[in-house]
Amino acid sequence: QIRAHFAFIGHPLVGDGKYGINKEDRENGYKFQALYSYKLRFSFKSEEATALDYLDKKTFEVNGGENKAVGILPLVIQSVENCYSHGFEALSFRRKKDGKPELIYRETDNEYVIPLGFDIPEIFNLQYRNDNFLIASSAKFTKNEDDEVVFVIRLDFLETPSSRIIKIYWVDENTIQMQQSESPGEDFMMRLSDMMMSEYTEKPIIGTLLDKFGSDYISYKIEKIFNPRLNLTTIK
Repeated sequence: QIRAHFAFIGHPLVGDGKYGINKEDRENGYKFQALYSYKLRFSFKSEEATALDYLDKKTFEVNGGENKAVGILPLVIQSVENCYSHGFEALSFRRKKDGKPELIYRETDNEYVIPLGFDIPEIFNLQYRNDNFLIASSAKFTKNEDDEVVFVIRLDFLETPSSRIIKIYWVDENTIQMQQSESPGEDFMMRLSDMMMSEYTEKPIIGTLLDKFGSDYISYKIEKIFNPRLNLTTIK
């Protein structure tokens, strides 16, 4: 069909006896169709692959912000297992020999390697101090309402009803913003907070403290704890 298409747009294939111009072919000595090439190259790189190429072998360190309570484990698990984070320090990205990407999440006292599953979740064991957690890791690139690229990493803790969600936004060439959330998270704690406030408002001491701080302050602190945002700068 390519021969017919070339002829239709007025550029017949050289040497084409059916759709071409025989007179010009004879004058120029072409006896065969010139439908061949020395080399063909196709690029199927997606936006996802381009972003992963950019992240490969890069490390982003925290640049200010409240990072002492930020950790890889959801806060609910930290509380239940009594294994609190000592603070977040950096994110690194790399590809294994088979091309699969990994995230290295560094806290103050250790770093944790997380395989990233794009098409199919990666199931792995995370050793966190003396505890072992079975996790399904999934990752994807999406866009927010402002049409900005967002890298979303979700870690589902399979033995507990908890998930850690990490969202990465590009600020500029050397800076990313990391936003963490979890499930159950802020909404659950807000409902629990409202229940406690309605129950304990009439209590002498607790009621006085609640009146002093107010629900807006408590909501603000819950959001800061459960949805931290940190700016990270790449290490040159």
